[in-house]
Amino acid sequence: MSQSKPVAIYYDQDCAFCKRSVELIVKYGRVRISHTGPAQARPEIFAVMQTYDSWVVVNETGEKFTTFQAGVEIARHSPVLKWLVPLAKPAFMQRVGEWTYRKVANNRRQIPLP
Repeated sequence: MSQSKPVAIYYDQDCAFCKRSVELIVKYGRVRISHTGPAQARPEIFAVMQTYDSWVVVNETGEKFTTFQAGVEIARHSPVLKWLVPLAKPAFMQRVGEWTYRKVANNRRQIPLP
């Protein structure tokens, strides 16, 4: 099995839910990462995070992803989650994914994580 290229994941340093979500996804999804950390540490990434109110994922070519697409990109870099990528392609799944992302993002302070 070939290994995927590493991906960088940036989150809001003021959001414990965001940090823990990234930790859990990386650990259990076995995502190969080049970096995880707060978006605030990189002004250009922080600006993207603020614009989209989203975590930011940067792939091996430097392409940036936010909201639901960030999750799809993470799945693409995971041997455990990559099977989900084709399921995310249909337009209706894009709408459902974005809606779900917004619901979680808007309620993240009330969602407990282990």
